[in-house]
Amino acid sequence: MLSRLNKLNSITFPCSSIYKSSLITVRCSSSSLKSNPKIDSNLNGSRQQSTNDDESNRLIYEGPLIAKIKSVKLLSLTTSLCGFAGQTYIYNKSLQEGANISMVTLVFTSAVVLLFSLTPLLINSITKRYVYQLYFNQREKSFTAYTLNFLNRPVVTHFNQSTLQLAPVASPFTTIMVNKKPFFLDLKDIKDPDALELFTKETVD
Repeated sequence: MLSRLNKLNSITFPCSSIYKSSLITVRCSSSSLKSNPKIDSNLNGSRQQSTNDDESNRLIYEGPLIAKIKSVKLLSLTTSLCGFAGQTYIYNKSLQEGANISMVTLVFTSAVVLLFSLTPLLINSITKRYVYQLYFNQREKSFTAYTLNFLNRPVVTHFNQSTLQLAPVASPFTTIMVNKKPFFLDLKDIKDPDALELFTKETVD
C-alpha cells in the first residue's frame, strides 16, 4: 500500500505543469505592464498640453438670444417643408381627372410656398452673423467665434486682431468685420478686459 502511494506522489500531472506555466506567463505579463517612465512622461505631457489649451481658450462671451434664434429658424424651416408638401399634394390633385381645382388656387398656393421658402433664407442671412459663443486665447491673442449655419449647425471662425475691424457703418446686424465678413455681438457683454481692448484698440489708435 505504501509503495502505491509513493508511486502516486511521484506522478506529475500535465494539468499542474500547464497551471504553473500559465502562472509564470501571467507574472511576466504583469511585470511588463509596470509603469514605463518614458510612456508616463509622454502621457503626462499630452495631458498637460491639453489642460493648457483648455485653460488658454476661455469663454468670454455668450449670446443671450441663441435659444430664440434656433427656435425661430427651426419653425421657419418646418413651415417651409410643410408648404412644399402641401403644394405637391395640390398639384398632383389638379392633374387627376375631374379635379375641381382652379388655376387661381394653384397660383395662390405657389405664391404662399414661395414666400415660405424665402423666409428661412432671409432669416439665415441675418442670424448667420450672430456670435453665440466667443473664446479668447490669452497666450496667442486670438479668438474663436461660433455661429450657426442654415441647418442650425455650429460654424467655427478663428481670427485675431490683424483680421478684425469694427463695422465702418453702424448697423443693427453687424458690429465687427472679420476678413470682410460681418458678425454681430454685443461688445459690452465681453467678460475679459484684455480681449475687449483688442476689439476697441483700432478706435483708440
